[in-house]
Amino acid sequence: MDKATELRLGIKSMLSQYDPYFTRAPHTRYWLVVVDNHFEDCYSIFIYMQRFKAKLSKSYEIACFARDKDLYTISMP
Repeated sequence: MDKATELRLGIKSMLSQYDPYFTRAPHTRYWLVVVDNHFEDCYSIFIYMQRFKAKLSKSYEIACFARDKDLYTISMP
């Protein structure tokens, strides 16, 4: 499996896990941002929301993971 396919499958898996808990508002756009936060030595995940024809108004930090690459290494058989 190539890296692009592996990435797509990972994103689909993540979306399927949080999608049932997520309520969408009409005319609103949402996106996830992953930040390599070297000040706090973690990876932070934010969700942003923006209403149609409005300025970006809200962002929420939804998770913070330890910045240890050994924890996130995927080994392929």
